[in-house]
Amino acid sequence: MKHANLNELYFTVAKNHLYAKQGRVETNNLADKVCELFDKDSVITYYYNNILADGKWKHMMDQTHIGYTSWQQPDFNIMPDVMKIENQIEPQMGVYVEGSGEWFPDSKSDLTLPEFDKFSEQEYYIEIFNQGKTPFNFSLTTGAEWIKFSKSKGTINTEERVFVDVDWDNAPAGKNIVQIKINGSEGSSVVINAIIINPSDSKNDIAGFVESNGVVSIEAVNYSRKVETNEITWQVIQNLGRTFSAITPVPVTTGRITPDENSPRLEYDIHLFSKGNLKVTAYFSPTLNFSENGLQYAISFDNESPQVIDIHKDNKIPDWKYPQWWNEGVGNNIIASTTTHEITADGRHTLKFRMVDPGIVLQKIVIDTGGLKPSYLGPPESVNIKHKN
Repeated sequence: MKHANLNELYFTVAKNHLYAKQGRVETNNLADKVCELFDKDSVITYYYNNILADGKWKHMMDQTHIGYTSWQQPDFNIMPDVMKIENQIEPQMGVYVEGSGEWFPDSKSDLTLPEFDKFSEQEYYIEIFNQGKTPFNFSLTTGAEWIKFSKSKGTINTEERVFVDVDWDNAPAGKNIVQIKINGSEGSSVVINAIIINPSDSKNDIAGFVESNGVVSIEAVNYSRKVETNEITWQVIQNLGRTFSAITPVPVTTGRITPDENSPRLEYDIHLFSKGNLKVTAYFSPTLNFSENGLQYAISFDNESPQVIDIHKDNKIPDWKYPQWWNEGVGNNIIASTTTHEITADGRHTLKFRMVDPGIVLQKIVIDTGGLKPSYLGPPESVNIKHKN
């Protein structure tokens, strides 16, 4: 209960700061909500210290936990800064689309939704908000009947999300850009671009993790195949990863091996709609360098020669303190390593992750073909279409 309240507090602070930039009329309500959540924290603290089990656990929740700016705890809980703005009385339509850092009327160019593709069958939202204190009406129109809205008109007091999806049975093949026009009764209008990717390939022609929006994201334990030997196997460690589980070669007492076609590996089938240079980022649990040369793994696509990568390269620990990269690795439960590969043709490919050293614990793999955006946890796992045979 206390952690849930604290999480909601910081989430609301972040929304308050974003809404203030966008001039939303809801900004001040969020500032008031932060104050309520901050006060609620003290009530929860009092309950745990004095009422739960008749005060048996008194002082259990005394440690300050709000207002940290470094590793050292503050002397007392400090409410995070919130922002309040002065909105006009007259209504003014604002529009934000999912996955964008821009919004209308601030943006000088058309807004664009993330790409839709028939394999992932996504649903994205358009958020219509008010910058004034008086309600206004809105309507959405498009020339493509196969573009569907959760609602096409309504009234905005503060804000509302409208969800957009595609009727794939009637969508034309190929890549199409459809314009969605939003009109506000206060006189403004904005055009939203929707990019529709509908390859002629059917799901019978596609296998593996499918690229979408320039990314393929894979939870490491969801391999297509694994190769083991009599001495070395792959072990799944449930719930170890930040977003799912993890996998590692065992036993940890085995020595370093030179990667070849028979060495232990994990294979991941993927389907790309892109070609050219791409980047592969492997996410590992932070592991101390217990090898003189750093812990290594090997990675490759299809039949290319594997790249042998040292996850501790340039990340040496001096005798007198732990460096920032290690602090971040432990704090985030991740060490990330990125390689670059050249893919000469789109379509089916196999990514091969080979063991070199024991002690490497793989959590996630993200392939960036040009669409990866910054995020803390990385993109959610891509759609995985299984082989029929």
